[in-house]
Formats: sequence, structure tokens, C-alpha cells
Amino acid sequence: TPHRGRKDTFKKLLQLLDEDIFATDDIASMRIKELEHNGINKFFIRRLKEDMKDWQSQPLFKQRFTKTVAYELTPEEKQLYDAVTDYLTVKKEEASESKNIHVSLALTVMQRRLVSSIFAIKNTLERRWKALQSIVAETNKNPNLWSQRHKLEGFDVDDIEDFEELEDDERDALENILSDPRKFKLFTTSKSLQEIQQEAKEVKSLFEMASSLYNRKQEEKKFQQLQDLLKSNGVLDKGEKLVIFTEHKDTLFYLEERLTKSGGYQVTTIHGGKDVDERRAAQRAFAEPDTQILIATDAAGEGINLQFCRLLINWDIPWNPNRLEQRMGRIHRYGQKQDVLVFNMVANNTKEGKVLERLLTKLDIIREGMGDDRVYEV
Repeated sequence: TPHRGRKDTFKKLLQLLDEDIFATDDIASMRIKELEHNGINKFFIRRLKEDMKDWQSQPLFKQRFTKTVAYELTPEEKQLYDAVTDYLTVKKEEASESKNIHVSLALTVMQRRLVSSIFAIKNTLERRWKALQSIVAETNKNPNLWSQRHKLEGFDVDDIEDFEELEDDERDALENILSDPRKFKLFTTSKSLQEIQQEAKEVKSLFEMASSLYNRKQEEKKFQQLQDLLKSNGVLDKGEKLVIFTEHKDTLFYLEERLTKSGGYQVTTIHGGKDVDERRAAQRAFAEPDTQILIATDAAGEGINLQFCRLLINWDIPWNPNRLEQRMGRIHRYGQKQDVLVFNMVANNTKEGKVLERLLTKLDIIREGMGDDRVYEV
């Protein structure tokens, strides 16, 4: 999939062929839409699943249908969401003023985890709180630490968009950096130890709020909606199988525990912490008749063939449309015998709706750049 929803990267890809013909974004879009008298574009050939036929002129691929599953956070969950969002908003503004891309990245990750699950944001807040405490302790031991500039080794993340290209293990590494006082200065806008201490107090309060919600007996609303979806839409009836995609490994573990213990489902998982052999073993286990659900991060977004399953739930919606297409491509592929059904879970009373709007805007840009409205059915 050559288009990532960004005109600049698509143009640069085309410039590998000819820098002059595709000199600017506008020229590149125009060239892609140019048709010869025979109706063929001499610069660009696009093969769509929908156009592919077998020897009997029958479609090679089954149809794909999508459905948005909307829900609303409970008042208690919304209170946590608003409190964390307010904290992140202030810090993002400070990061923008100081042009600190590292802080912006860390805060963006936290916002994404906030709408993923209470378990995920609880763990992130705990790690940040402990890191804030650690940097105060470390600086008291070594006063020169605060004035030193530490490089972020092993990553080349110059833009928030680049975060989408990181694999599971790289995202985990970024999370671990938050617990390293020697590098944590990259991820805070605080200008003094006093400000660090004040932020630690604020983050501790947020962590305690998240812990209280997580430890209550009532399931969070998003999981309740998932349970209703599994029951009301006939999902998993008659031996059906289901793939659930999430962006975060913490959420994957949370869903695995809940669906196994409270739901009684047979579950297997694929994530970046598993090597190739373990992922293949999980794929084989999912193909067994007794295994009903596969929960996966985007580590399963490529190279995993699951055409024996026709149902998919996007627990988290990625901002990169390519990742979304890669997920759906695990089940919507050659060899699929049934129409595919995809559910996208969206909280109406959060910023997640705005993220979805951003995703759809990217799809519009892709349509504009590639000259066709058949991009993805999301």
C-alpha cells in the first residue's frame, strides 16, 4: 500500500521513478489521474481486490462490511478521562512552546492508552509517577544530571507520524525509557526539580483514580460493550472465530484475562513479545476448532493468514490507515469463503471520535492522490 495518507511521502515515493515528472504534490496528483485514449494511466497501475476475477469472471475476493460500535464512558470513567486529558493538554502546550518532540510523543502515547483501557492508562501513569520520583532521587545524588543532555538512542522519531511506523518492541522500549531517570528529562517540560515534584503529585493522584476504577467490581463500559457485541450480533455462534486487534500489549493482556475468566472463551494471542515461532504456534492454535478468539497487536498486522476467520473487532483504531487495512487484510484475503464483517469500537464522548475523523480525512487525501474513491471501506 504506497499511500500513507500524506502527500509528501507519496510524492517522494513517486520521485524515485522520476523527480521531474512528479516535482510537486499537485503535479504528482495530476499525473496519477491522467488517462491515455485507451483509459490507462501510463505512470500508475492500480490493482484493486474488488476488480480481480477468476477464470469464470467471478470475484476472487468476498465482500467486506464495516460497522461502528458506539458507546459512552460512564460518569466515573469520563471523570478520569477528563482529568488525564486536562493534564496532557497542559503538558502538550508546554511541549509545543519548547518544540520538544519527545514530550509530544510521550504525551500522545498516553492519550492513546487512555482510550484503550483503564488497565493500560493505569500502568502508564504508575510508570510516569515512579519515573518522576526517580529523577528527583537521582538528581539529588548527582546534581549534574539535570544539566546534562541525553540522547534518545535507538530511535529516529522526528515526527508524531513516525510513531505509527514503530513495531511493538520499539513502542515497549519507549515505555521503558519513561522509567529511566537518565533519559527521562527528554520526556518532561519541567524546568526545575520543584516542578518535577509538583508533576509527580499530580500524576500520583491520576494513578490512584485509575487504580480505583480498575479495582472496582464493575467492568469498564468498553468491555461491557464488547460483551454485548459478542452476544447480540451472533458473534462466535455456530463455531465462528473472531480476531480482536488492539494497539497496546497491556490492553491485550487485560482482554485475554477478562475473556478467559469471565467470558469462558478459549483465547490465544499474538504480540511483539513473541518470536516468529511463537506467533506461528498461536496462529495454528487459533485454527484449532476449540479456540474461539485471537487477540493481537499490530505485530499480527502483516504476514499472518487468517482467511478461515471472517469476523474482526478493532478495539483500538490506529491513526495510520495502512495499519487498519493490514489488519483487515488478515481475514479479507484470497481463500476467504465468506463475506467479512469488521466492527470498529468508538467512544462518543471522548477525543477518539476526533481521531476517527482524522483517519477519514487521510482517506480523502489518499483518494485525491490516487484518483479513485475505492480506498478502504472504513
